[in-house]
Amino acid sequence: MINPVHEAILVGLTDSFPSGYFEKVRNTDGFYQVLAGIDGTIEQVYVEREIFSVIERAVQECPFSKPDRETFQALLRKWREANQLP
Repeated sequence: MINPVHEAILVGLTDSFPSGYFEKVRNTDGFYQVLAGIDGTIEQVYVEREIFSVIERAVQECPFSKPDRETFQALLRKWREANQLP
């Protein structure tokens, strides 16, 4: 990263909250942290898509500098293409 704002992005996933739930979690250890709900009753392929969507949203919400955001977005595009995600 060119302008690191956080040491890492921590993404917590739980089926205790509904799909679409997304909360920024206060973290004083230098991490950007979120908690997201996913539907644990759906087929594996759909769970993987939900997880990818949560990671994309975490990257969108994280206060990256413009060059760092572009780097992460390019990485996510490659990941999407390599895994044939919609």
